[in-house]
Amino acid sequence: MDFAQKENEINQLLKSVMELNIIYLGIIHGFFTIIDRSSNQITYNTLASAAALDPEYVKRWLDASVAFGLIDVHKDGLISLNERGTAYIDNGNNGFIAQILQAVYSTLISDQAVNLFQSGDRPGYSIVNNFPNLRPWYGYIFESLYLSVMKKEILTHPSVQRHISNTAGDIIDYGCGNGWLLRTFGDYYPQKSFLGLDGDPQIIDKAIQLTADNGLSKNVSFRVQDFSQPFSQPVGGVIINRSLHHFGDSRLRILKEMISNLSSDGFLMIWDFNWTNNMNELRNEGNEDLSFLQIIEHIQGNSFLELETIIKELSLLQCSTEYFFVNRNRDYVILASKQ
Repeated sequence: MDFAQKENEINQLLKSVMELNIIYLGIIHGFFTIIDRSSNQITYNTLASAAALDPEYVKRWLDASVAFGLIDVHKDGLISLNERGTAYIDNGNNGFIAQILQAVYSTLISDQAVNLFQSGDRPGYSIVNNFPNLRPWYGYIFESLYLSVMKKEILTHPSVQRHISNTAGDIIDYGCGNGWLLRTFGDYYPQKSFLGLDGDPQIIDKAIQLTADNGLSKNVSFRVQDFSQPFSQPVGGVIINRSLHHFGDSRLRILKEMISNLSSDGFLMIWDFNWTNNMNELRNEGNEDLSFLQIIEHIQGNSFLELETIIKELSLLQCSTEYFFVNRNRDYVILASKQ
């Protein structure tokens, strides 16, 4: 081992982590967006006032942001974002912001995991409540990371379009979160009716608000409901977006109920992580991320599922299936219908 080279690698890693945290503080407190909206007419002193925060802390954040090359200071005392800093302006759907937030979340939850490795406890989603500054961004992270995949690779996929076009009933998103996926579908298919379900009333309220803000309330609606509550009438489609691996031992039963609720022309769409249990494939591109996410999912009480496992279970439930890969083969999308 070249110790000098290794020391340099660690120093660069440490510098990157420091920069990550400076960016995180700027995102959470809205500094990048405030500076941008000021049309570069803001100073060291007025930023703290605009953000309603302590000036001494803000000054030190600004010093660090200048040092890391995120902000420029001009001769007249005004500050502005440079090209690197503009990457973190919150426009409502910023993938760079989502990546930073996800990275910080990974660090925070790793610290929580230290004790869980000893106790074996799996606290579930309640662990997110330990990070009150990040929790409100949870839906934002998912939307920003996966919206482009949805639009470019799923929304226009011929098989998806065929199933949606051929069904007449409501299309349901179980575990809809803030409703970003249904808003995307609803905007693309204004003649179809979409219903999002989630067990968290606060999340449903947020989904309703965002949908109204986007003018999509006519064909996209939401209500509080979890997996244990069956439908009273057949539905045209059921979407399970990155939540099938949350069902645990109840998975087969819930899948059976969902399929039984489908109309004759209905479909089931499953979008989930393309995990592998083959040790020889763990170093394939994309599996590094998933291998770490698997620890987080275990803490939350979940386990990743291989594609072959789901295909076999759907076959046992007498479904015909087709599937394709998206997100650089990191995810799979399964479309199933009654035989």
